[in-house]
Amino acid sequence: FPPGEALGGCAAERPTGAVALEGDMYLLDKLQFADMFRSRGPEDVGFASGLVTNCQRRLAADKLQFAPTHKESGEAMNTREDYIGVFDSGLGGISVLRHLRRVLPEEKFLYFGDSAHAPYGTKTKDEVKALTFAAAEKMLKRGIKAFVVACNTATSAAINDLRAAYPDLIIIGIEPALKLAADKFPGGALGVMATPMTLREEKFASLMQRYEGSCRVYKLPAPGLVELIESGKADSPETDELLRALFDACPEKLDAVVLGCTHYPFASNALRRVLGEAVALLDGGDGTARETRRRLAAADLLRSGEGELIMENSLGGELLERSRELLEK
Repeated sequence: FPPGEALGGCAAERPTGAVALEGDMYLLDKLQFADMFRSRGPEDVGFASGLVTNCQRRLAADKLQFAPTHKESGEAMNTREDYIGVFDSGLGGISVLRHLRRVLPEEKFLYFGDSAHAPYGTKTKDEVKALTFAAAEKMLKRGIKAFVVACNTATSAAINDLRAAYPDLIIIGIEPALKLAADKFPGGALGVMATPMTLREEKFASLMQRYEGSCRVYKLPAPGLVELIESGKADSPETDELLRALFDACPEKLDAVVLGCTHYPFASNALRRVLGEAVALLDGGDGTARETRRRLAAADLLRSGEGELIMENSLGGELLERSRELLEK
């Protein structure tokens, strides 16, 4: 910083955090700062915290982030008793939570659905990223040993940045089960239902490119479907009508439909009415649950004992009741 710039504050109150600058992480630790500036003498008490304050100011001016790390210096790292955080833009992640509880029955789960901001699929990438980081911070404060992003849109928008920001945390995302579909139906016609954002992101483009040579892959954006599911109309004439219009526009009969949004498995009855029994419906929930178990086992963080579940929703009330109903379906 330029000479003579005002620096103030108390070193004892300086936060621990991580600054993300062009993909690199710079750790600012209050104990390290104290050691660095102890020799400067009592007249410079507060120099280190002032430096952090100025750093935060500069970051804000450049629209960058100063994010607290999930463990303060000296705190114990993750334990087997910590929760597994599961996050979605609303009710959809409950379809993944069902798989997680089946594969990991002895774990403690903390589920947060952000129905207040649903749907994510029609938002900008920056908006989705900000909402996802806010959810991660909320859960980290509660003590989690893994963070499962049970939302295809949030995975597409934020998973790489999450892993860079929290390198010590197990972070699992979900992506459309296109590999599973291609393996089951080599040379077949595959439809990928997903939100507009998931389908236009580079992550999906790379996935699609991998299988286009061996299969015929059709993008099937389904705007409006998440809203119907969130409002309790997954199995309704309105949903049937939306799906019929979507598949009528498809150029050929499909062998399989990949459900590339975690909300969509809840519309399986309507999908069966429209597509019939011959078309396979595939989603990534089981694979996500098994990968979560694998990562926890590798870190020696698998828990033994009676399982536990806490469910929260940013709209509360009726949405929480609907969440419980969907969990038991």
